[in-house]
Amino acid sequence: QWVNRPDQNFRGFSGTVRDAGTMAPINGLNLDVYDRFGMFAKSFGIFSAGTYSIQGLIPGVRYYARTRSSLNYADRLYNQLPCSPCYPPFGTPIVVSAGSTLAGINFNLSPGGTVTGTVTNAAMSPLSGVTVQLFSFTGGGPVRTGITNGSGGFSFTGLPTAFYVARTFVTPTQNYIDEIFNNRVAAGDSLTNGTGILITAGQTTSNVNFALDA
Repeated sequence: QWVNRPDQNFRGFSGTVRDAGTMAPINGLNLDVYDRFGMFAKSFGIFSAGTYSIQGLIPGVRYYARTRSSLNYADRLYNQLPCSPCYPPFGTPIVVSAGSTLAGINFNLSPGGTVTGTVTNAAMSPLSGVTVQLFSFTGGGPVRTGITNGSGGFSFTGLPTAFYVARTFVTPTQNYIDEIFNNRVAAGDSLTNGTGILITAGQTTSNVNFALDA
């Protein structure tokens, strides 16, 4: 288990998170650190001047860092690599030395794209509480997961430009048939048979809608 150690032989790294266009500091997000196996190690909340300092790391060990934001910024894996989907060991390794803090591990984030839609039944009545997941069209696990609101709506932000695919996950008590966008029954089907959704950074893609049959 990872713990912070005051011992001088355990050090870390520091840096800034800024808007790539304006270079203004970004607050209100997290900087997450992973080991060489992709296992989560530490996290730091960024709340002041866009700066962070991760301490308590083991010298000589390869670490990897990424941003994690609910703001409309596309997350990055160090060093300025796309992070959707995000496997930390694909990033640039960060190795710290005993007795010092490695500076300059910086991130410059650009606004991401937004996707919105609704989930209804076949009669077009909104369905709340339905899970919607968004996947990269190239494969991998979900890049975003959300639950529809009282109007059946959902939205995902901070997405880099790419093609995606979306699907629903209803609970057994909701008594509806899950779909892959656009109008494909999810059971026994592949996500890659869904309709690709082009999401462009800085823009909103709307009308990713589902009408579920009972």
